[in-house]
Amino acid sequence: MTTFISKVTTIRPGIIRILGCNPGPMTLQGTNTYLIGTGTK
Repeated sequence: MTTFISKVTTIRPGIIRILGCNPGPMTLQGTNTYLIGTGTK
């Protein structure tokens, strides 16, 4: 069974996860980057 994880996911308002798409034995589908915050600055 394969589980699909979206490349960009909104975790909650102000928090977005970006999947690195570099799968490996320690990172499963890939590393994650989290963007935290709101606004223009």
